[in-house]
Amino acid sequence: MMRKGKSILLLSCLFFSFCILFFSCSSEREYLSTDWQEEEGEAMQVSFHIAFDELSDARAVTRVDRDGYDSGMETDFENYIDFENQNFSILFFDKDNKYISTLQLEGIMLVGNAGYRSKYYDVVGSIRNPLPSIFKVVMLANWREYPKNNEMVVGQTTIKDICTSPGSQYSYVTPSLFHLSEDCLIPMYGVKLFENVKFYSNNCTYLGTLHMLRAMSKVEVNYIASETSDDISDYTLESVTLHRYNSRGYCAPDNVFMESDYIKGDYDKDYVDDLHLPNGKNDSDDKNIQFEELSKGSRFVIYIPEYQNLLNGNKATDAAEIHLKFAESDKIHIIDFKYYDNAPKDVALGTPFDIHRNYYYKFNVTKTYIDKIDVSVQVVPYAEVELEPDFGLKPESNSNN
Repeated sequence: MMRKGKSILLLSCLFFSFCILFFSCSSEREYLSTDWQEEEGEAMQVSFHIAFDELSDARAVTRVDRDGYDSGMETDFENYIDFENQNFSILFFDKDNKYISTLQLEGIMLVGNAGYRSKYYDVVGSIRNPLPSIFKVVMLANWREYPKNNEMVVGQTTIKDICTSPGSQYSYVTPSLFHLSEDCLIPMYGVKLFENVKFYSNNCTYLGTLHMLRAMSKVEVNYIASETSDDISDYTLESVTLHRYNSRGYCAPDNVFMESDYIKGDYDKDYVDDLHLPNGKNDSDDKNIQFEELSKGSRFVIYIPEYQNLLNGNKATDAAEIHLKFAESDKIHIIDFKYYDNAPKDVALGTPFDIHRNYYYKFNVTKTYIDKIDVSVQVVPYAEVELEPDFGLKPESNSNN
């Protein structure tokens, strides 16, 4: 289990998270309380004003940007939900996680547009069953398949059923590169509990912020040319390859039924520690996939499903590895998913860690000798916690591979 902290200055594990602001409106009744009863078969109309404005507040203004970390704001589709094509589903559950109703879409309107990364929508739909005084909203986005109405049983189907069903899995595009686009998006999941919410006719009720978890992790390798040796200062990183990965993943985490299960207000504890792997294990076959080269010879990125590297405290025999090759040499350098330096408290240096959903792992690589590289990694919070001005300084690392 990987733990995060200010002292971890080795592996760049930025948390993925962004927010969706919900406003709920009703126009069918003069006043609709949460215990309102309707005639059988009559629908209650509800609309949401969804403000998809990720990383627009002060929480995004951290040393993350100054130290060269990619918040996703420079990538059109990293924080993108395909609202226009209705690639999302909003479901309602009771406090015991049992199904109440699904929002049946009747219309969606773009009411504000600042490009792919900041949009505002009015989503109008209806629900067939009244909401109790305490209920949960679950939002699924960019899933390859959504729960079918005829499979959802009121009072029986649970949130866990949705998150563990075969339809909640996605196939990772292989062997071709997973390249983000409108046709290739990262699945997301969010849940929030609401208590004593009242709906008024023709007025919006603010339902707060719903944090969405990405189903994938982002891994980046950043090559920094050495300034200490003329012999290697002009070396070019030719290719970056991920050795071993999973070809499937779950769109949602398991056993996450409250927003407090993943947003804890403490970046040492935020997000999901437990992996949610199809069949509970990694793929049995070894395979390789290339990172996408974003900057010639210096910056490589890949988005991947969760993967288990840690077994009984040690590196698993099938642990994932990153293979580097420089144009000027035939040697393959291997980077493990492990703590090279400044490990968390009670964790030994060299301890491997799993690849978790909603994390951003950034490896900084410097070639110090012809046959050696230094690897440094930093762990900083992403969007959820403001950093102190003196945090995030680049570490001094002497770890060699």
